[in-house]
Amino acid sequence: MVSRWRDRALAALTVGTRIALRQTSAGAWRLCDAQGVDVGALSQHLEPESHMHGIEARVAAIHVRRPRDVAEAYQSRINAQCDLGDAGSRAGVCAG
Repeated sequence: MVSRWRDRALAALTVGTRIALRQTSAGAWRLCDAQGVDVGALSQHLEPESHMHGIEARVAAIHVRRPRDVAEAYQSRINAQCDLGDAGSRAGVCAG
């Protein structure tokens, strides 16, 4: 069920959509839509400086990759998945 919500949330994003940056209890940084649905992640190595504060985040770009666009050895590294109508298309979100 969570995957279905995420697929819908990813498909609904457009350039300019507001998103939120949230830190999980495990310390990971996630990108969420206005309803709080997880739509992406930042690097697991992100260590923001203590005096930095986020003011606003919006979708700057949406990158769609099809499995045929990526060498088989790297397909497992594509994390964000969304059914965009192209059998197995995968979408990623860039925040700006």
